[in-house]
Amino acid sequence: TARWKKRRLIKPQPKRPAPRPIWADERDSMLRLTQAPNIAIAALWVDALQQAGFSASVQRYFLSGIAGEMPPDQCQPEVWLTHDEEEPRARALLEALQNRPQRRWLCFCGETVEGGFEQCWQCGADMPASTDDARF
Repeated sequence: TARWKKRRLIKPQPKRPAPRPIWADERDSMLRLTQAPNIAIAALWVDALQQAGFSASVQRYFLSGIAGEMPPDQCQPEVWLTHDEEEPRARALLEALQNRPQRRWLCFCGETVEGGFEQCWQCGADMPASTDDARF
């Protein structure tokens, strides 16, 4: 039935059909890949996974604010994959990101320089361009 309201005819809206349920086998199942120690590391890992073609996301992004009310290990950010069939390749990439080899070179002054440093902390000399010159 139609009603008049402020000189306009208001027609009853047709009822929309109820949404069809989505069954578990029709959608992608997500998989928790790992927990990160903080949001910055989680974002870096997810970005690296996405750059490699994986569909990854950060979950529990804002839960660090309630640490103390909940157990701290339940508030850490998590890295999730949208497609669980990508797990072996994604885990391999994440393992490579977490365990990068550290550089180690010997300066001409005799000081051993480790990590990502490209300049000797003792004499200020730059790292040699080739590994043959580094004496390690």
